[in-house]
Amino acid sequence: MSIFVVPTGMIDALERITLKFIWSKEYDKKSIYWVAWENLISPRSVGGIGFGSIKSLNISLLAKWMWRLKTDSSALWAKVIWCIHKLDGKHWSVFANGSNNGVWKNIVKTRTFLKNFNIEPKEIVSRNSLEGRWESEFTSDNHFMVCFLRERIELSSHMVNDGPLDWDSHPIYDMLAKQGRIPSAVALCQRGITIPSTICGACNQEEERSDHILITCTMARMVMDNILNWCEINCERFSLVKDMLLFASRWSECSKKNSLLNMILYGMLWCIWDGRNKRVFEGIPMRSETIVERIKAQMFTWCKYRPSHNKAD
Repeated sequence: MSIFVVPTGMIDALERITLKFIWSKEYDKKSIYWVAWENLISPRSVGGIGFGSIKSLNISLLAKWMWRLKTDSSALWAKVIWCIHKLDGKHWSVFANGSNNGVWKNIVKTRTFLKNFNIEPKEIVSRNSLEGRWESEFTSDNHFMVCFLRERIELSSHMVNDGPLDWDSHPIYDMLAKQGRIPSAVALCQRGITIPSTICGACNQEEERSDHILITCTMARMVMDNILNWCEINCERFSLVKDMLLFASRWSECSKKNSLLNMILYGMLWCIWDGRNKRVFEGIPMRSETIVERIKAQMFTWCKYRPSHNKAD
């Protein structure tokens, strides 16, 4: 994948295998795809899961060779390429001799793919004549970062525009909850699956829809009231998951506080959903006190072991 352009047919086959792995327990059985593939591979900054496509990875790995050719010219393989394509004395932007074929010629063709994503070759590697060094838009500490280029490609081709997916506890579930697409009783009926009843088994008052399970159900409201009191937040009750997450993103002028509240609320949504599943599939009764204590314990664990982005930067 880092030397040859992967054929489109092979990419499609690998992506089908990936989808089966995500949504199915068994490869040969049909399953429900709750999130579109475009949303799964889109960057999290625009509301995707951030898996990335195989095509973008292939292009990014190929493009890295152009950076290495210029910055690692003393390596034996680089000297061979320079000799075969007669690059000595030519402008720095020349990577191959048009009359030659082979592996390197195919790698250089990556520039055409990049232009389709509005990425110019000089962004991959360019010469700073004043400082006498090579530069790129996709480096960190002078190391070419494939992940930077891959995300740029995904941003230019898969714009979900559903806002950033800020927390990474259970990314696919977080997206489903945010979009109101978790497999509730009503959602399963709409997909043609037979359900004995679509009435919520926790409150026996309304149909079991996504926002009802997580926000408006009596059990969910009790849990949310306890968590908001724990956070010392006074606000009106929410009716939609999106409204709650929007409130969390604007609650404070401090971005760290907003991020922490967002993390707590995502954890709350997950614990409510997990409690619902244990009630439905294992017969374990839902108790608001138990769910609240679990949320607090889980938040402590997540905060303790969550990677520090500041240190990474």
